[in-house]
Amino acid sequence: SGTREAGIAPLSGTGPHLAFDGLVGTTWTAQCGAGSRANEEADCREGMEWVGLDFSTMFDGLPVMVRCMKLMQSRNPSSDCCDPAESVTLDRWNGTHWAHASWRHVSDTGEVFSIEGLYGRVA
Repeated sequence: SGTREAGIAPLSGTGPHLAFDGLVGTTWTAQCGAGSRANEEADCREGMEWVGLDFSTMFDGLPVMVRCMKLMQSRNPSSDCCDPAESVTLDRWNGTHWAHASWRHVSDTGEVFSIEGLYGRVA
């Protein structure tokens, strides 16, 4: 995972290891350039706060096809944390840099088109 944290510890109980622990009661929270004090104004920027999985050490380094993902966002009414993301981009590592994920799809009528991993209005 990545964030713009510069030498500060993430707020207690919000680390990236919690994003994929399988528990709905835990959460990863982007720090969005905020400091370590509660209620400090955040500055979330596209492409700066992210969390991800590295499959390169699995299956002898062979590519892994992800066929499904589920995004769960906090609806915590507290002003301390956490506003849901308005949009999400699914990226993949192509061996040299991050690229937007996309899938080739063939419709029932034979039309071929690409489905992009760009999701808006998710808040």
